Amino acid sequence: MKILLISGFLGAGKTTFIKAMAKATGREFVIVENEFAEDGIDGQLLSQDEATAKMEIREIAEGCICCSLNLDFSLSVLTIANTLHPDYLLVEPSGVAQPTAIIENLEKIQYERISLLAPITIIDAENYFQQRKQFRNYFEDQLIAAGTLVLSKSESLSPKEFAEIASFLDVPEDVDFPDRHYSRWSKEEWLSLLTKEFSGEDIKRVGDRFTSRGIKREADEELESLSLDELSFNNPDQLYAFLEEILQGKFGDILRAKGFVTFHNETLHVELVSNQFSLTGLGDICPKELSHELFRVKGAGDERITLNKLIIIGKYLKKEALQERARESL
Repeated sequence: MKILLISGFLGAGKTTFIKAMAKATGREFVIVENEFAEDGIDGQLLSQDEATAKMEIREIAEGCICCSLNLDFSLSVLTIANTLHPDYLLVEPSGVAQPTAIIENLEKIQYERISLLAPITIIDAENYFQQRKQFRNYFEDQLIAAGTLVLSKSESLSPKEFAEIASFLDVPEDVDFPDRHYSRWSKEEWLSLLTKEFSGEDIKRVGDRFTSRGIKREADEELESLSLDELSFNNPDQLYAFLEEILQGKFGDILRAKGFVTFHNETLHVELVSNQFSLTGLGDICPKELSHELFRVKGAGDERITLNKLIIIGKYLKKEALQERARESL
């Protein structure tokens, strides 16, 4: 079993990248999703995408696999290897994970049947400057842990602009940094990510960079999360107004919001990162039921489920005001 770690800060586009990888390579993966919040959203997105719908998706909620769940996570990886026997295990940590700790943890359980592939870090081309400034330890750890750095939200950027961002980030010479958006990659380029081994020397170089850049394995700022389950928006305009109020700072310093809101037979996928948001129609769907149990996703059978859930992540959250506003019908 080869383990591929796919990191990136909050809202960088890790789940979108995984869906694209599954479609481009045609390979089967077992996927482990680690959410910062108490409930999962990304597993739902993967379960609805044609390329990943039939794959085994396991979720860790409310915790970080690089800290409090170290031992449990290692045992879970061994369990996956010994029971499911996948060729590839994709691990998507929380957006505020420090993957150097995960690599150290996984290194201890490597043997002839389990090996590491060069980790991938997704960098948000629209928000990297502010994220690096505000969350240096998280951001730099994800940066130096990568074997390949992928610039998301970069469809309109030129190779020159890619080079300027690489210079600003001080990308290490031994780290691959493709100079175009992954939507333009060939199948061979995608498949190369599944053959790029990560040896002891590679891990040592990551450790050396960790030390030389003065990164600390600690939280930059305390973040908190809130799950909004009681949503009373009657139409998309009301939801739009609510998200605009979030961007205006009415409910605290909110860095990330994601989830689903259903109106009649139409479900909208909500994505908010920093200073912008998007609403995408998903139609009438039958999603898998969200689970509060680690590493379990329950099937919904033939029952049609109305999906209403928003996850809010940020600082100084005005939780009561958020809950009241989400239940309020204008």
